Amino acid sequence: MSDGQKLAIGRWLLHNKASLPHGHFGPWLDKQEGLSRSMASQCMRLATGWRHDASQAGSSTGPVPHLGRA
Repeated sequence: MSDGQKLAIGRWLLHNKASLPHGHFGPWLDKQEGLSRSMASQCMRLATGWRHDASQAGSSTGPVPHLGRA
C-alpha cells in the first residue's frame, strides 16, 4: 500500500471517527474487512502528521514540525 493510499484511508478513518459517538469507533473499525487496528492507526497517524519512527523526528510522541515557521 502506498503512502498516498494510507493517507487517503487515514483521512477517511478520521472523518468516520469524528462522526461516531464516543466508544463506537473501535467496534465500527472491527467490522471493516481487510483493515487491522494497527494499519488503521498507522494510516490515521500519517493523516494527522504524527511520526511513528523516532529516528525521523527525534520523538515518536509529537507532531511533525511544520517547515517554514519562524
